[in-house]
Amino acid sequence: MFNVLKTTAIAGLLLTVAASSCSGDKRAEEARGLLENARALVTAHDYPAAIAALDTLDKKYRDCLDVRREGTLVRLTALSDLSRDSLASAELQLSGVQTAVAELAPRFKKIEVDGTGGYYVDNAAYTGQEMNKTGIQARVDDEGYCFVVANVAGRRIGLNSISFGDVSTQPTQSVEVEGSEIMSLTQEAAAPLVEALALCPDKTATVTLVGSKGKVSAKLDARQLDAFRASWDYARALQRQRRLLINLERLTRQLQRLDDQLANSTPATDEDDKQ
Repeated sequence: MFNVLKTTAIAGLLLTVAASSCSGDKRAEEARGLLENARALVTAHDYPAAIAALDTLDKKYRDCLDVRREGTLVRLTALSDLSRDSLASAELQLSGVQTAVAELAPRFKKIEVDGTGGYYVDNAAYTGQEMNKTGIQARVDDEGYCFVVANVAGRRIGLNSISFGDVSTQPTQSVEVEGSEIMSLTQEAAAPLVEALALCPDKTATVTLVGSKGKVSAKLDARQLDAFRASWDYARALQRQRRLLINLERLTRQLQRLDDQLANSTPATDEDDKQ
């Protein structure tokens, strides 16, 4: 969204001083020209240019109070129309994202974990025995973020990262559990690895679990590799869906405020007075 929505204080633009004429016919004509240009730009949906024209009007023609007062209404209209267009765009984007989420959701199984919100894992790659052998697994948490769990079974290598080709994850501390090591990588820490695996053109991939005392390899078969792709896509779709919902709520409130200001700033007509 344009910065003008953050920097323009609408309430402060409503002129309360007495009406006054421009100091000269030429200035009045120039001010009126800027105003009409702004109106045309609003009609053409070029809202930044319209706001820029109105800013020039307020700055260079401060004595043209009548024209500036009209400009205030044009500004409100521009911001209201901009919010309305942005709202429509966000709704269209949300529809597409919700379709993607609905298509991916059936692939995932919810795993309940006591004391947490649990997580989702790709059905095709899930066996329930992942933590009994050396390997890695992609998961999606209950807030829609992708994370990776790595396990080194029956060994202690000081596990702290995972590498795949030239890509390595951020250093992360592992924990020892019954002679094995488990490490959980947040989306931020795991992103380079997950993106590399998601783009891997091969049907299988081999990653290296790296520790301070050694290394161990883990192979991902076609189903596991596809699970990484699906988990990454699902998490990103869920996160985008949440961002769009938040933005829609914000735009709806913003549009209501602007429309209320516009209604309160528009002079009443004879028909309004009769009502």
